[in-house]
Amino acid sequence: APPDLNDPAMHTTFMIDPHDIFVRYAAVFQPTERLREGARVGLLVPGRISYLLFGGVPGFVVFRYVLALIAVVPTYLLLRRLYSRVAGVIGVIVILSCPVIILAWGTDFPDSAGVSYLIGGLACLVMPSARHRPAWLIGSAVLFTLAVWAVAASAPLILATLLAYWLVRRKRDRPRLWRDLGVMVGTAAGVTGLLSVASAVLIGPW
Repeated sequence: APPDLNDPAMHTTFMIDPHDIFVRYAAVFQPTERLREGARVGLLVPGRISYLLFGGVPGFVVFRYVLALIAVVPTYLLLRRLYSRVAGVIGVIVILSCPVIILAWGTDFPDSAGVSYLIGGLACLVMPSARHRPAWLIGSAVLFTLAVWAVAASAPLILATLLAYWLVRRKRDRPRLWRDLGVMVGTAAGVTGLLSVASAVLIGPW
């Protein structure tokens, strides 16, 4: 997808040379709060790691491949368990052929990561698996937390999803509801802490 926005390039600069961007343009950006791009660590931290490991263009491609897997693997597993393998394959095809998702993946705007995190997080949250339920909840909390720290517009969608989840579980399985929510809250706090440390090391101006 051809990049036709200015904002994605701003996030690219934070992945490639964040220290110099902070130092060189801080006086210009601070009055307009444009340094907010540097706080979108759900995108920038993994993007920066991919850049350091693989370089500019290869790192971009590898990161998009990972984002695609984050979206399609949980979706396939969910639909396969609920319906059939054919349904799982159809779900993968729908995601990988969606013009909105393809356009998002084609730039460094934070919705490129947010859309994958949201799809994967939702699939993990509702995955039918009693035996491995805590693991799926942890996966969902990790992806939802990354989505919030990638693009703040994810927060209302996640809150609405968790509210619906809470209402359903309140009727079907109330005894374990608070335990499950506690697992998700603890995971979200842990991921946020790790992102804080990683952003200080990889992206922060010092």
